[in-house]
Amino acid sequence: MDATTSGISEYVTTYNHLKPSDSIFNNNQTYLCYLNRGKEIQFYDLESKEIIHRISFQSAGPNAIIGRITAFNVVSADSIFVSSFPVPFVFRVNLLGEVKEKIMLGPFDKAVEPISNTSKPLLVTNNHIYSSFYTTLPPTDFHSPLSGDELDNVIIDIDLKSKKQKLQYHLPSPYTKNKLLSHYYYNPSIEKGKRSGEILISFGAHDSISVTDFNNFDRNYYAGSSLFDEIPSLEKQDGWDHYRLNYMYEGIIYDEFRNYYYRFLTLPKKKDELKSEDLKTGNVKDIAIIILNGNFEKIGETIIDPSYSNMTYFINEEGLNLFNIEKGLTDEDNLYFGTFKVSNL
Repeated sequence: MDATTSGISEYVTTYNHLKPSDSIFNNNQTYLCYLNRGKEIQFYDLESKEIIHRISFQSAGPNAIIGRITAFNVVSADSIFVSSFPVPFVFRVNLLGEVKEKIMLGPFDKAVEPISNTSKPLLVTNNHIYSSFYTTLPPTDFHSPLSGDELDNVIIDIDLKSKKQKLQYHLPSPYTKNKLLSHYYYNPSIEKGKRSGEILISFGAHDSISVTDFNNFDRNYYAGSSLFDEIPSLEKQDGWDHYRLNYMYEGIIYDEFRNYYYRFLTLPKKKDELKSEDLKTGNVKDIAIIILNGNFEKIGETIIDPSYSNMTYFINEEGLNLFNIEKGLTDEDNLYFGTFKVSNL
């Protein structure tokens, strides 16, 4: 990486170029797309491991992306969808960074802040955009349990053809109990499934995942971990501390090459680690991975080496690639990923 690129990012995705080769991309080749410092999108050739293109956005003018980019989805050279915080827009841009379309979010009946990371991507499928979001939960008066309105409508759905928008889905049964959690648990992780229109939803406090198309198909599958322990009520504790001190189910990703699903579980930190100034020790939680087969049956789970994190990850033909945060903190000149494969099942 060059001197202007951060060795740590909270968002990566991949782009599979399925069109004729051009001056940047080769036909049927997959590229790593990397968010640099919340202001720039970079494309890396996974074969040569070299950067081949970057989109740097203007800070003012008609092509400006105001705020900090939190997610993007590369559909084609002319359709790269970008969300930014705290502005209430999804932008469609091209490879030159030109803004081709601005989609204003809402209005909705609740506050919507689409803050994303690799586990909470901006999904584009079947001419719809889907995104999870932060909202005003838990309630400021800490009443419990949550009302019906608070339990419903947790995913943004934007129809790209009609431009109609609505909030979809609902929080599952663990959220109806007589306790409240920090706001991180109310922002579900989402991902595309292997079937057209299928969305996978992983809720932070729920041992099952939801698989739905938001219309005709909606099922739950057990995807829990033997490590998971009950999450205590937030009460008056700091929300960030509450997240770091407890288990939380996070992202889920489909491995099309091996027909597996991987669900991440972040593990609790110790209280004496919370004040550490070291990023890995103080903030980035260790992870375990729950493995499901193509029929959503749990077939295993494993704790991952603490050198690796779920800050950024992607699937390719080699396996599940996890970011090595320990190397990333000591060497900003290179990106380091470890490739993991399922074995001994």
